[in-house]
Amino acid sequence: MRHTTIFSPRVPELLAKNTAGIPYLRYVVQRALDELEREGTVSEKTCDLLGVHFSKMPYNPAEELRIWFVGEIPEGEEDDLDSDDEPAPAADLGEADKKAAARQYLETVFKDLDGCEQKLRKQERTDLEIAQQQLSISKGPELERIQRYETAIKRDMYRAIDQLERLQRRRKGAAAADSERERL
Repeated sequence: MRHTTIFSPRVPELLAKNTAGIPYLRYVVQRALDELEREGTVSEKTCDLLGVHFSKMPYNPAEELRIWFVGEIPEGEEDDLDSDDEPAPAADLGEADKKAAARQYLETVFKDLDGCEQKLRKQERTDLEIAQQQLSISKGPELERIQRYETAIKRDMYRAIDQLERLQRRRKGAAAADSERERL
């Protein structure tokens, strides 16, 4: 019997794409770790809970835990069985080894969530900066007015530069004429 969801199927996707969702994913993994420490195993219900919440993540800890503690092999991995139809080697581990491997695996999931959170924070900062820049750009009549002012300012600047160059040429010409007179 599978764990039924009481929330929208989009929730796992939102949890995986938002830094606000990462703490909840950590909480679910911590519950599995606590159960592992307390009972020495991870129940099918906890595996279902992990499976639901990590369904949109690139890795799903529920699959590995199911192999170790529930004895299920995820869909698509049945072909990975040995030719003697024996379960994967992880399923053959002793209880202490399973517990240690599961603990290590769940701690790795924590580290992966940290990395994922850092990437999401960086992406969210970038998205926020882009949104702020888009908000700072005027639109419609305001943009047209700014462009007209910019054009007028450029035109005045070019006129001033032309006038300055004329004055400099005239001054140079007068200075050259004065030096000619002094030489004579």
